[in-house]
Amino acid sequence: MTIRRTLALFFFIASALLQAQTDEYEALYGRLAYHGFENLRIGAAADSGLAIAFENRVYRHDLKAAGEILAIASETDSTWRRIYLIPCSRGVARGQIAVDGDAYRSYMAGAMDEKAFAKTLAVGEATEQPRTSVLSWKNRSFLKVDANITIGHQIQLGQYDDRVKLYGELQPGLRSQIWHGTAVQADAFVPLFDEISVFDSGARLGRLGVSQLFRLPHDSYAALQGGIFMPERWGLSGEVAKFWLERRILTGLKLDRTGFFFHTEGKFYYSPMDSMTYTVYAQYYLPGMDMMAGIDYSKYLLGDKGVKFSLRRTFAETDIGLFYAITDYDRFGGVQIRFPLPTQRRMKPARVRLTWPNQYGMTYQATSEATRVEGILQTGLMVDSGFAIAEFIRHLTPAHVISSVKGWRKGADSAY
Repeated sequence: MTIRRTLALFFFIASALLQAQTDEYEALYGRLAYHGFENLRIGAAADSGLAIAFENRVYRHDLKAAGEILAIASETDSTWRRIYLIPCSRGVARGQIAVDGDAYRSYMAGAMDEKAFAKTLAVGEATEQPRTSVLSWKNRSFLKVDANITIGHQIQLGQYDDRVKLYGELQPGLRSQIWHGTAVQADAFVPLFDEISVFDSGARLGRLGVSQLFRLPHDSYAALQGGIFMPERWGLSGEVAKFWLERRILTGLKLDRTGFFFHTEGKFYYSPMDSMTYTVYAQYYLPGMDMMAGIDYSKYLLGDKGVKFSLRRTFAETDIGLFYAITDYDRFGGVQIRFPLPTQRRMKPARVRLTWPNQYGMTYQATSEATRVEGILQTGLMVDSGFAIAEFIRHLTPAHVISSVKGWRKGADSAY
């Protein structure tokens, strides 16, 4: 047989096998897409298990989405041995949850309790992600637009007859994924009620930028962003982060090169990108409970530098955090609370859809030195580009997954 005929036979067999595999998963592809899951990739793992990479923009909580996918896969094939769930964002894998079929079925039937089932799960780097080209992904999310709307507020505490001042605003925005790892966003701020008089009465631009996310070897990530950021900055932002010790420790570095930017009354005010700020951080995720203890050293926008300690406890979808910082300008600390917004399930992604954030946050911060001769100090200010790697992957840590499996049972929606 000639080399040409041998190659032709090889490619014919390979294409036939690929088509047979695609047909084998066609029913599962269809059911997952019907439920609104995007960027779908399904393939056989090295141990003959089933790998499912997916993107969830339907359910408020990613672990609720994971439970739904397991239920759908069980309806398609009730005898599966092992499933690797790979939640993604922008098509970039955020992590992997390995689920044993026998343990899952025992848990769902009530023959195994939550703690015993949780011990059978393996959470870590996405090593079993199906290797397929972007063009072959099913139900791709690219070029779909989310019209996002929320509200914002500020509360300023004073003294004597002027103890409390309030500020409220409407925050409309647009989000879209352009390609694998690439996203654009735009946010505006429209004042509704203003006793603080920090801003003028008109709408202003908050964010307008593009970002690219990369998944690197050895459970590492990198992100590059450019555009207009908060608070009133424009420029470039870059971040790298890496997991250690089976996702118990996360370390990272964030660098920002920005200048001042403000738009009001039809005029733009800006300065060169001559300000460099940075954060070096480490976070430890406690294995026994859904809690994170962190430390970072940062240079802030005012030029103040220092170390900050943080502690965050997560209860399902509610986060309660404490922080305390010591800088060369002052000492500041406070509490942050984030709670889920209804509803648990959002509208399916479409060319254009209306949606809102999964959580709403409130922060109280106090400083040891509120004013100086030159006026009110705004210490501890960092560039907010609208994306952080630590937030991108925080639901894919072992402790958080283990604490969320109770919501996989039917009728357990209250767990989320």
